[in-house]
Amino acid sequence: MNCPSRKNKSGLICVLMISLMVGGAAFLQAQEAPNRVAPAEPDPFAAQGQADYFSQMKKPEGQYIIGEKLIIVIAKDHKTVWGYSPATGKWNSKKVHKPNGEKVVPMIGGNMACFQAGDRLYGFSGTTGYWASQAVDDGEKVALSLYDEFALGIIGTRYYTFSRTTGSWDMLDTKLP
Repeated sequence: MNCPSRKNKSGLICVLMISLMVGGAAFLQAQEAPNRVAPAEPDPFAAQGQADYFSQMKKPEGQYIIGEKLIIVIAKDHKTVWGYSPATGKWNSKKVHKPNGEKVVPMIGGNMACFQAGDRLYGFSGTTGYWASQAVDDGEKVALSLYDEFALGIIGTRYYTFSRTTGSWDMLDTKLP
């Protein structure tokens, strides 16, 4: 398609049609770029300034996970976890007993966090602001599912539940005598 000069209306319409046919939104932006005015003040997050700004910030130790109603922080060595509850306005910590090399990987949902480390299940309630733990048979892995009010883990005939409301674990064994 041959277009007349872009300086008149028919030429501009022709260029617009071609650019739309070939997905030229970027072309239109590029055409406008020379007419843009530079900002009056320099951008505080310009490439060099941004690098300087962030390099001066102290990096947090460990990892953190932010849920809708709680925060979980995991120590760098994965031997301690902290939970923050906006309901109580307090942090609460828990030592984690885990095999060496095992990482703490909490699941968060329904204003609680749960995970397994070694032979224990751990739960943090954003409602109470406290941690609780529950022993499981050594070597057994529990697949946890989180719901609005509770967490559930099942191993064979055993049902492990964590209540968000009470912040405690319970276990039911349905094995027949």
